[in-house]
Amino acid sequence: MFAFSGHYAVDGHVSSWFMVGGYGLYSLGELLVSGLGLAMIAHYVPARMSGFMMGAYYVATGVSQYLGSVVANFARMPSNDLDSLQCLPLYTKLSFGLGWLAAGGAAVAIILLPLLDRLSREHRRCVDAVRSGTDPFAPAKPASLQ
Repeated sequence: MFAFSGHYAVDGHVSSWFMVGGYGLYSLGELLVSGLGLAMIAHYVPARMSGFMMGAYYVATGVSQYLGSVVANFARMPSNDLDSLQCLPLYTKLSFGLGWLAAGGAAVAIILLPLLDRLSREHRRCVDAVRSGTDPFAPAKPASLQ
């Protein structure tokens, strides 16, 4: 959203509604990812380790916020005497680059979905086997012996 706002700029100034919309979408994504991340930790991690892993999740969130500040330093203007018409292409280029980086991350996540689905099914099978009192790693019997 931020990258496309440059196309609607007037004299190098962008409407504040692009900022409101962009940060609204960003906040919605944060709310959804945070809740989903903690739910997945609670689902897959044993109860004795859940507190530690949730803490590790928040540490990873803090590290990502720090890395965001590093990226923000790249967005700093080279000097204070640039007017808005000179700054707009720099910010537009940065926003497009970050957008493509996010799209690449989403593509990697989509490519990894089949692997994660297989791991999730294996986890569920092992949990069900332990709850029923059987060995989850016992070799399967051939169909002719059953």
